[in-house]
Amino acid sequence: MGIFEVFPSMFILKLGIVAFYIGLVVMILWTVLKLIRGHYQKTGERKWQRVTAWLNVIILSPVIMPIVFGPIIGYYAYKIEPNWIEVTEQTFIDERFPKGIEDLTIVQISDLHTQQYGQREQRLVSKVNRLRPDIILINGDFINDQQGWEPVYEVLAHLKAKRAVYAILGNTDYYYGRESQIIDRMKGVGIEVLTHRAVKVEVGLQKHFWIVGLSERWGQHAYYGHVKYVDLAFEGVPVEDAKILMVHDPVQADMPILNKYNPQLILAGDNHGGQVGIPFLRHFSDYANRPYLGGTFYVQDRPLYVNRGIGVKTLPLRFLCRPEITVVKLRKN
Repeated sequence: MGIFEVFPSMFILKLGIVAFYIGLVVMILWTVLKLIRGHYQKTGERKWQRVTAWLNVIILSPVIMPIVFGPIIGYYAYKIEPNWIEVTEQTFIDERFPKGIEDLTIVQISDLHTQQYGQREQRLVSKVNRLRPDIILINGDFINDQQGWEPVYEVLAHLKAKRAVYAILGNTDYYYGRESQIIDRMKGVGIEVLTHRAVKVEVGLQKHFWIVGLSERWGQHAYYGHVKYVDLAFEGVPVEDAKILMVHDPVQADMPILNKYNPQLILAGDNHGGQVGIPFLRHFSDYANRPYLGGTFYVQDRPLYVNRGIGVKTLPLRFLCRPEITVVKLRKN
């Protein structure tokens, strides 16, 4: 794979802009150095030598530091952090949740972007299964390209939940697969795909809540935020019942129609946490200007949790933004 396939042209452009500004700063500092030198040469050469030593360090640091630490940081971001999966726990409280729901262990993962059943995927399976989840929720974007489907089915076949594994499909899944075929193959490895529909989850005697799924279907007039797909997903779900909504793109939490159905929690993915944890450097990725990169937000007075995902896309690296498995704990107030 060539460098321009790994680093898109926009990345090269931004890298050139950064290099230009670094060069500009060096030129400004060098000009200041020349002016100061002229002043101190009049007052004594020894004092000037001490000053110029420090100024040389300041001027050369922007050049030397990337040369010294760049390869180390690059190796960490490319090889170490993408495989260093973090398990986080998030608790959400609502009076409409049924009593007994606190005993459920719900695990959320998202954005696997699988290309092979490799080290990261093996660690994902091991970490998820060690949590002994009752329910696993997967928020879409299983693959990066057509070749990823067979490895991802292998990953999914190894995930174990006491009750069920529910998934929705993301935009990338529709780019490289047919919906009906994906649903059939996932069913074969024990995954139930919620394509604009809901399932009832029993909790204790005559108590339950709902998990509602909105897959990110693409096509003519088929964008999954369209009103008809939201209505279809919530069909048969009583408004007064507790419900969790699974979406791929977190901006769907902004949809006014959700006030009609009033989910108590929205779980999303898609944005990978930005892949880079430093805002300035994030401009090298596709995530610089996206809202809801990762973590908990409150949108239309309801909680939205955005998982940082497992895989990577566009840039094959992560920096200060580890892959995430989320343990979702629900409690009645």
